[in-house]
Amino acid sequence: MMKTRSKSNNEVDCIQLVPFGGTLVPEIDIRSGSSSDSTLDILLQPENLREVTSDSQTSTDISGETNDTCPVCSSLCTDLDAAVCCNSCERWFHCTCINMSSLIYEQLINTSTGWFCNECVDIQSTSENSTQLTQFLLELGDPDVTGTQREDDLLTAAIKEIRSEVDEQEVMVEAPAIQCSLPDYESSQISPLLLLGPWKGEEVKIKCEEIYDEIVQWKRNLFILPSGAIGKVFIEEMTKVVKNFGSGSAMERICLTLLMIMPALLLQKPTKKSKTADHSKALKRRMELWQEGKLTELLREGREIQRRIGGRKYEKGQIEKVFTRLMMEGKVSAAMRWIGERATCALNPTAEVIKVLKEKHPEATPAPEGSCLNGPFRHVEPVIFDSIDGDRIRHVAKQVQGVGGPSGLDSDGWKRILCSKQFGKKSDALCSAIANMVRVLCVRYVDPDLLKSFTACRLVPLDKKPGVRPIGIGEVIRRIVGKSVMMTLQEDFATSTAPIQVCAGLQGGVEAAVHAARELFETPDTEAMIFVDAENAFNLLNREAALNNMYVVCPEAATYLMNIYRSPAELFISGGEEMILSESGTTLR
Repeated sequence: MMKTRSKSNNEVDCIQLVPFGGTLVPEIDIRSGSSSDSTLDILLQPENLREVTSDSQTSTDISGETNDTCPVCSSLCTDLDAAVCCNSCERWFHCTCINMSSLIYEQLINTSTGWFCNECVDIQSTSENSTQLTQFLLELGDPDVTGTQREDDLLTAAIKEIRSEVDEQEVMVEAPAIQCSLPDYESSQISPLLLLGPWKGEEVKIKCEEIYDEIVQWKRNLFILPSGAIGKVFIEEMTKVVKNFGSGSAMERICLTLLMIMPALLLQKPTKKSKTADHSKALKRRMELWQEGKLTELLREGREIQRRIGGRKYEKGQIEKVFTRLMMEGKVSAAMRWIGERATCALNPTAEVIKVLKEKHPEATPAPEGSCLNGPFRHVEPVIFDSIDGDRIRHVAKQVQGVGGPSGLDSDGWKRILCSKQFGKKSDALCSAIANMVRVLCVRYVDPDLLKSFTACRLVPLDKKPGVRPIGIGEVIRRIVGKSVMMTLQEDFATSTAPIQVCAGLQGGVEAAVHAARELFETPDTEAMIFVDAENAFNLLNREAALNNMYVVCPEAATYLMNIYRSPAELFISGGEEMILSESGTTLR
């Protein structure tokens, strides 16, 4: 149980010291009344030995200093301080002195768990109770040595022996299992001052979400942003929308939803054979409607265009053949673009297909017992994300490839918007606005309801023959944001994962592993190789435990991942009107 500065008589496992021939010897005292088989090990460091008086609950070191004194700053820990007590040595530490965040402090005091200081984690004993220790001392003793001298020598020998065993085995103390605890976030409320065309307040959010839910089912029919003044006006309007994120303005509540519906409402091709001049004319007219807040009129126009779009018919199996050929040639991006643009033909979303997709995306379950790490936790300075600027966003955008997510705007569309020199400072301003959005996602806990359209994906059911393989295609802007974070934290990710991942911090690591396995298989001494494939592993990973553990494994990325994965992502099944939730696992694209 966690001990806080508010002292109480809470019963906890602890170590008492009893006299043993004039020397202090540790003895386990289970105040909770449990059996003598304690899981707490005895610490035999001389500097950790303390006298415990019967008439006081405050322990004192041999040096005479009270344990209420923080060993780091040598200042007293008062009841007004945020401080924690080590469950082994019972010394108090200021949270600021050990770089413990308020989030971790709240987690510890609200759960029935303990905390151990670094000194106590580094050294542990293999003894389990005082009876076993005493017997061990007697067995090591010299029968010619008697009295206090013998007892002192025995204790010294025991300490030396136990330290030797710890050094050889490099045993680490495992913190008690805790329940995963995710940090709170500030809920975003709809301002009654929010106005958009004829709508106001909560009605704005409802209407925008209704439009979004319709356009995500539309067929891909967007034209490339035209050059000239009208293209700059479009980018300028997009920049205004993005700048609302993290600003606390009334528009922040719907800004990402507006960002996702802009391409579908404004960049629809008027006809199948429309030219660039037609696109410029249509965009100019639509921009006027957008700026006046007449989204309903734009929706009606787009709906009519979609109704008249005819789909190209392919021979049976042709799409799968082209997809397979491109994959075999190593043209992964081209294959994904091919299948993504023709997703409605991959597999018809029949009742059986939808059933399989739901089975592959199970409901979230509580984190398994013992799966949550309990520190140590490191404080992360927000300054490390200041390097994410407009130039980095533009650099990443140039490298991103692939089809569009639910909004329909693919990588080519985003490259033109963010990287084209034709739009000059307008593109620069949008890149800077997106960079600010990334920094907010890395340092603040955002209301997940703000990110619903940002984290949503198209779900394409591919035919595995037999079976169904679900492929999630997220928004290109989310890929740009994620890659920007990855580039910033590249060394941190490599440090955290390199020991168990050949693809982390090692260029061509996966390819090298494949060639190594092939070479091993082709040796005469190898008769067979066992291929281990975890069933539905990506979709069964427990997010609660993973997010909790990121604060230990790679705290630099923890806040961003918390924002992205805290809430279930919406998966819109291509070719149908069904939507399922991704509540566990990770998103590959």
